Amino acid sequence: MAQETQEKSFAEITASCAKVVSYFHLQNGISPVKRLYVKNSSDTERENLRIRISSEPKFLVPCEITDVRLPRRTTAKFEAAVSLSPLYMVALDKRERGEMILEVLDENDSVVASQRFAVDLLAFNECDYAEDPGSLAAFVRRTAELNKLLNLAAHKLQGWNLATCTGYSGTRNNVRNHFAACYSVLADQKFALAEEKTDEGYTFVSDHRDTLASGAATPLELALMLAAMVEANGQNAVISLIGGKWYAGCFLVGECLPNLIGDDAEMLRRKSDRGVSDVSLVCVNDIFGGISFEKAEKSAQATLKKSADAEFIVDIKRARIMHIFPLPERVKGVGGYDLRQSKDYYTDLAPKQLKEYGGDIGGEKEISRVTQWERRLLDMDMRNSLLNFKVSQTVVKILVPSIEDFIENMAEIRSYTLECKPKESLESLDKLTNGFDRTNFLKPFADYILYEYRSRRLRTVFEPRDHETALLRLFRKEKSIQEETGTLTLYLAAGFLKWKEQDPGEDKYAPLFLYPVTISKKGVAAPVYSIEVNTDDLRVNSTLLEFLYQEFDLDMRGLASADLSTPQGVLSVLARIKRETVRFKGWDVLGNVFLASLSFGNYLLWHDVRYKSDRFREHPIVRSLINNRLELPEDAFDLSDRSSDEAYIGKERMFLPISADSSQYSAIYDSLSKSFVLHGPPGTGKSQTITNIIANNIVRGRRVLFVAEKMAALSVVHRRLQNIGLGDFCLELHSNKANKNVVLNHIINTLALADETSEQDLEEKAAEIAVPLEKLQKELDAMHRKRYLGFSLYEAILDYFANENAPDCLNIDSLFYEKLTESSFNNYLDVLTELSLRAKECGDIEKSPFRHIGGFAYDDKWRRDGESVLEIYVLELKHLRQYARNLLPLFNMRTVSLTNAKLKALYDICNLLKLDCVQSYFARCKTVANAKGTVDSFREALGRHRRLTSEYVGKYGAYPSDVPLAEVNDAVKTGNPSRAVKKCIPSSVDKHERTLFLEFLAKCESNRLTLMKRRDELAGLFGMTSADLSGVADRADKMTELYECAQKLYADFDINLFNESCIELTRYGLHRYIGFFISAYDNCEAAAKAFSDVFRTGDFLGGDDIGARIEYVANVQKNLDYIPSWCRYQEMVEKCRQSGFDFILEPLDVGEISAADILSCFKKCVYYNFIKSELYLDDVLCQFSGLTLEEAANKFKTLTEEYERLTRQELYRRLVAALPRTDTTGDHNLERVILMRAEKTNMKGTTLRGLFKQIPNVLNACCPCMLMSPTSVSQFLDIDMDKFDLVIFDEASQVPTCKAVGSIVRGKNVIVVGDPKQLPPTTFFSSDYKDDEHFEVEDLESILDDCLALGMPENHLLWHYRSNHESLIAFSNAMYYDNTLLTFPSPNELNSKVSFKYVDGVYERGGSKCNRKEGDALVAEVIARLKDPAQRGQSIGIVTFNTAQQNYIENELSKLIHKNNLDAAAYDCDEPLFVKNLESVQGDERDVILFSVGYAPDANGKLSLNFGPINQAGGYKRLNVAVTRARNEMKVFSGITGNMIDLNRTDSKGVAGLKAFLEYAERGREMLAISSADITSTRGGIGELVAAELRDKGILCDYNLGVSDFKIDVAVVDPRNKDKYILAIICDSESSCKLKGVKDRVAMQTKILKKLGWNTYQLWTVNFFNNTRREITKIKDVITTLTEKKVLSKKTVREITARYRAPYKSYYCKPMAKAGADYVLNFVNEEKIESRIRDIIETESPIESSVLLDKLLVLYNVPKTAKRAVATLTQYTEEFASFRKEMFGKVFYADKPVETFRPSDTRTQRDLTKVHPDEIVAAARCAVETGLNMRRADVVKEIVSLFGAKKTKAVTEWIEKCIDYGVSENRLMLTVDDMMTT
Repeated sequence: MAQETQEKSFAEITASCAKVVSYFHLQNGISPVKRLYVKNSSDTERENLRIRISSEPKFLVPCEITDVRLPRRTTAKFEAAVSLSPLYMVALDKRERGEMILEVLDENDSVVASQRFAVDLLAFNECDYAEDPGSLAAFVRRTAELNKLLNLAAHKLQGWNLATCTGYSGTRNNVRNHFAACYSVLADQKFALAEEKTDEGYTFVSDHRDTLASGAATPLELALMLAAMVEANGQNAVISLIGGKWYAGCFLVGECLPNLIGDDAEMLRRKSDRGVSDVSLVCVNDIFGGISFEKAEKSAQATLKKSADAEFIVDIKRARIMHIFPLPERVKGVGGYDLRQSKDYYTDLAPKQLKEYGGDIGGEKEISRVTQWERRLLDMDMRNSLLNFKVSQTVVKILVPSIEDFIENMAEIRSYTLECKPKESLESLDKLTNGFDRTNFLKPFADYILYEYRSRRLRTVFEPRDHETALLRLFRKEKSIQEETGTLTLYLAAGFLKWKEQDPGEDKYAPLFLYPVTISKKGVAAPVYSIEVNTDDLRVNSTLLEFLYQEFDLDMRGLASADLSTPQGVLSVLARIKRETVRFKGWDVLGNVFLASLSFGNYLLWHDVRYKSDRFREHPIVRSLINNRLELPEDAFDLSDRSSDEAYIGKERMFLPISADSSQYSAIYDSLSKSFVLHGPPGTGKSQTITNIIANNIVRGRRVLFVAEKMAALSVVHRRLQNIGLGDFCLELHSNKANKNVVLNHIINTLALADETSEQDLEEKAAEIAVPLEKLQKELDAMHRKRYLGFSLYEAILDYFANENAPDCLNIDSLFYEKLTESSFNNYLDVLTELSLRAKECGDIEKSPFRHIGGFAYDDKWRRDGESVLEIYVLELKHLRQYARNLLPLFNMRTVSLTNAKLKALYDICNLLKLDCVQSYFARCKTVANAKGTVDSFREALGRHRRLTSEYVGKYGAYPSDVPLAEVNDAVKTGNPSRAVKKCIPSSVDKHERTLFLEFLAKCESNRLTLMKRRDELAGLFGMTSADLSGVADRADKMTELYECAQKLYADFDINLFNESCIELTRYGLHRYIGFFISAYDNCEAAAKAFSDVFRTGDFLGGDDIGARIEYVANVQKNLDYIPSWCRYQEMVEKCRQSGFDFILEPLDVGEISAADILSCFKKCVYYNFIKSELYLDDVLCQFSGLTLEEAANKFKTLTEEYERLTRQELYRRLVAALPRTDTTGDHNLERVILMRAEKTNMKGTTLRGLFKQIPNVLNACCPCMLMSPTSVSQFLDIDMDKFDLVIFDEASQVPTCKAVGSIVRGKNVIVVGDPKQLPPTTFFSSDYKDDEHFEVEDLESILDDCLALGMPENHLLWHYRSNHESLIAFSNAMYYDNTLLTFPSPNELNSKVSFKYVDGVYERGGSKCNRKEGDALVAEVIARLKDPAQRGQSIGIVTFNTAQQNYIENELSKLIHKNNLDAAAYDCDEPLFVKNLESVQGDERDVILFSVGYAPDANGKLSLNFGPINQAGGYKRLNVAVTRARNEMKVFSGITGNMIDLNRTDSKGVAGLKAFLEYAERGREMLAISSADITSTRGGIGELVAAELRDKGILCDYNLGVSDFKIDVAVVDPRNKDKYILAIICDSESSCKLKGVKDRVAMQTKILKKLGWNTYQLWTVNFFNNTRREITKIKDVITTLTEKKVLSKKTVREITARYRAPYKSYYCKPMAKAGADYVLNFVNEEKIESRIRDIIETESPIESSVLLDKLLVLYNVPKTAKRAVATLTQYTEEFASFRKEMFGKVFYADKPVETFRPSDTRTQRDLTKVHPDEIVAAARCAVETGLNMRRADVVKEIVSLFGAKKTKAVTEWIEKCIDYGVSENRLMLTVDDMMTT
């Protein structure tokens, strides 16, 4: 495959494409493009992309992926459905070269990225078996010629007198005979040996017809033909290339190889060995030599013995399973090739039968599921070592003189050292073997061996070197089994029954007595092995007894319950067995003793299933399993989806002694009443959740049974229960935790507990917590609650900022906002969206040629009219312009802009010049000086005359006809009017008004006379014969109009020049140009009118200038095809007007906004108004204060931590209060007596199972929680006892259903906890039993799988806590959990913590099965880390892919660790170094995980795809477990890379996962491509806005950091180190809203981020909206503070220290010198002593018990040698149980909470190892706060300094324990880089 990458623009293509393609790929549906990734490397999301896949030549069917969307900085994975062209590939007769072309195109069809891949196109019958051996399976085909060969083979068998055989209907011999016949038929053809037709590594394979016709064949062609004959006969064939020779084989049984391609010739050898005979194999080269079949078969076996490796082995049956089908036969036809499939030649196949209905429908006898459980549990298969014991490399034989001597000595001594074979030269010891024998020959040495027994030594039969090797193997095996299953499987098997199934028959051996043993190892260079024998649990082999009863009707089952407490009892049982078996021929009892791992635990499980099946059917879950259908009530499925906030509010509050997220809280709540499956992926806090579930159940009086197969799982939960103070009420019964006396003492001690502490007021504290909780929740609810417009305030703020840059030009009335609703807003958006779209179609509205065109119905008629009008209009405008240009010079005008006003003025002038009066005027005007002045004077006089006459008439009536002007003037002067004047005076004028009247009359008459004069002058000028005043006035008006038009026409009007022009134009009659101009103007106006009517332009005719009009109309004419869009736009405009959108249309028309701004302007206004009004009206947000919320958050965190501490105390108090008291009556008092009796007899003669049945009430009260393995449940708990209220299964994926049901039936409800993506059950002993005939009642892999298959209700844990770097879980989350886990990024997220180290090593396939070079590199890495003080503190785990690599690394590592004195650093720590394989690592975790893949190319460079457990079914689960074990770092050592694994060669899901993981380790997160189907549209949120602002200020940052649903809104890059982040900005964003409650957001999230090393800053969206600049400045200040060195002032340091430090108050009382031991022992002084003890405690609280005792000894003058007195004082102190608390193996007495530390002073020097842990934690908090965060090592030093003590190893270890305690209590926090904070 080719792997190439090329970058162009923003996109990068990465693809894995085939280098070679052929018809084989087409036939089998193998895509030439395996993987296609496209990476968007930009910060912008890209949409509407296309991916095009083509080829040159056209051998591919063109393929295109459309509608591609690429989120920013994301790699998307695409499924490219690329197929080869059948027509092209079938016609290929010779090889060609081609190219596959991959391109990414944008929405404009521009190629933004492209990639070309070279490919070889093989001919139809050509193959590339060197690179892909699996392709050979396609050439194993059936043809007509092959049928002829098969017929010959059938005749051959007849000639041999052998029966024919089809498929596997006969015996192995039948199948082999047919294979031999096929071989013989091919040998009869006498083929000539042809050379293989190979060119450039490709091989041509002739078809059967050509091969047979030519009589020549290559070995490959014969191998394929022989394999085809085998397959055609229904048998399974293999083809192999070994040592350059071709081999063909036939499976003689109906099996096939586990993989399509293998290279393990050793496996073929074993399968073909005599005695196994599963495969018959021949070398086809022998066919050419005429070698017989048997000779060829033996020759092949000899070759296999010499060569452990093959070039390859191809399994044809596996190929068919993987859908690799035979190539068709190509037959030349007239029009091309015809293809005939292999199935066409199966002439002997029977036709498919028609379906018939009716008849007998009876079935076979059903096998119940219970029966299957019995079979699987008891395992009476001969692979069971309890029935058929085999001596192997992990079995150690012990020297015994006789079985009787051994049994007697075992009763006396229990501890032994294992020694090798005696070194003394003892006669007959040479006969010793590691096998079975009679021990008679050792009787002479009985004294010696018994002496060794008494010296606590057991001798083995091995020489020193073999002795050490055998014990090391056994030790490792037992250790692995114990860690994996939690059971002690090591036994001394004493005495064996030799038996056989029939006589004669093979001897088999079964152990009789089993002594449980624990083994230990001391030393490295010369290790010493010791064993501890538990004789109390000696048992008879019950499995053997049951087997003898079922198979031989020999009933000795009663011996299983015999008394074996004494040697006599054991020997009695031995004698009984001898007596009962003596009658069986060939049977015997041997006295051998072996040390071996045996599985004995399932017998009791089987016993329950066999004899108590009715109890099983009573339980609904088990009944459902039996009946294969879920039988639960409907309400069982109503699981809750709750918030962890409910722990503090509401009535049904759960107790949370350990913090829990909401997914965990929901499971805790449901545990009180429901049965369900709890999914717990790696690191999601399963053990914390289980601990909380147990606490909440037992405190409510419910009993819980916690079951796990692994001891580690039980220990983790038990340790957590102890840490929260509930350890006294939890009984752990598992392997070595099942000591009878330990259990008894635990019950008695718990029963004696007394609690004097007061009840904790949790209600008050919860109410206190509810206040900040409600405040914080209300703010988020208010921000994200959908409001009346259908969106939240948060969404509105985001949308406002998204449209912030839109123009502010909309003037929207407030009434519009008030009437706005969600539906109307959405409708408006739709309308405006369409308006914007229509406007964009029309271009810039302001500059659009259609801007003044109105709306109309566009159709064909309109188009015809419009086109005509435009043509006419343009033509007329041009005519008019031409006439105007020709006419203007006649008016003595230069070229001017022909505006509409000038054209109109010119048009009016021309029309006036047509008038006769105007022409007469210009004919005479030269004879009159100032002709225009005469006109103006006349018009002025006329106007004045009319005004005066009107005034006169209004005042005095009609104007007199004859007025003597001179007499009137005299009368005015003299005051005496003449008679003529008096006639003119109206009667209405008074005498005293007469003068005024006469003055007015004189004025009127004088103006009239002037007017008459001007009239006469103008009459002559116009050539009038009579001086008619109105006529003259009309002519004067025309002339005035003419001159006014002239003034409009001329820019600088010169009247003389104008007059001359007019005179010339009218001298010889009117100039012709004038008439034509008038006509052109009229035509143009008509055309304009038509244009306005058709185009609805109103008064707009194209512009103010004729040139502009011509250009405009031409532009409209040119863009006439856009008119439909404009019409649609006008329709939208009208619609918008009706909707009241004038406030948008007006600015759009005038160009204040563009079409692109329509929506953004509207949204900006609406969102801004919405935000402001809602912020003002909202009851919560109107009083918003970010500072108040931050204070509430801090208060909430403090209160919840205190509440958690009080919860633990209250849980303990309630459980103690529920214990039965001696002062109350009841059955418990009788049970107390039973307990006391058992204590006195040291449990002799009493089993734990019997004890539990006798004390049910006390047991329920003292041990409401029991932690057990499935085996110990059946062993210790009688099925008829009262049921537990709840059974919890942990790691349920590792518990088989048959083992789980026994625990389930002992409870009412069950919670099945596990992960279906993790390991299935590990089977060390049991056979992989499957009943194929009754598969419907077969169990699935585990109880978890069965419960899921039933459809049980499911809860899911979602938060991932383990990984301190997101890269450690990202692969598993993406590969196996669909990114559903909530993971958290770390500050160094820019660098992956998963690294890859390539080691060019060799996998020793035929030898050690390990990769030494790779192992050495890993060991060197471990040693370097252990030597480095900076890395030594990190725990290390090593995971290998196979046991051989594990053993090699473990051996080499042990040597080097010991050599470098690193034992303490490696093993003497809380989490010692481990080396495990894939099968055993589940449940473990370490800071650093180092992988050794081990597998690599062998010495010949060949890489096998057999990766051990990874290849198996469910192998991917093993890989998932392995890659999720690291907390801080994961490093992969490998001799292979991802590219080296070809998935065409295997269908294993595990191998595919390994390939992906190696690629991820090599290349990082870019390999975690998102499937294109999973890409969804997401918005950046407030984080994107903040990041943009910060970037503008020059601050590097990322937004939405994280690969899961949880995102850090903004992550700021450290300016001092670009490879890490310095600050996480958390906003009240959608990411926060996804977290269910305040506790999740404020407490859990913050705690995790701080643990990961983040500095956090809370940004509130409202604050950012109100004042962005201020918030960005605050962030800048925080960054500045973080990057500057911080030093507290001395005053601050003193204040912090004073808060945490308190003086040490030492109790002093004068010693009582005369008291002594007698005083203490005298009971009369009891009260005084207790009073003194109380005083000491109250004064020096907290005080360690030994310190308290020392003070009492000094006070009462009691020497330490007075043991009785010392014991009495100790007893007195222990009575103060309310003050007493055990912590880390030490007892402290405290009467109040410890919150300060008390340093040593001059009077008291304190021993720091005896200081209360809470004091150490207080000192640590003081050190951290004064030191502004410190490294852990520095904190330890500072604590020593604060106490004024000396640093010793013991002191350091004690402080480290206390710091861990503080971290677990959430009072201290340790980040991933070892920094400590509070």
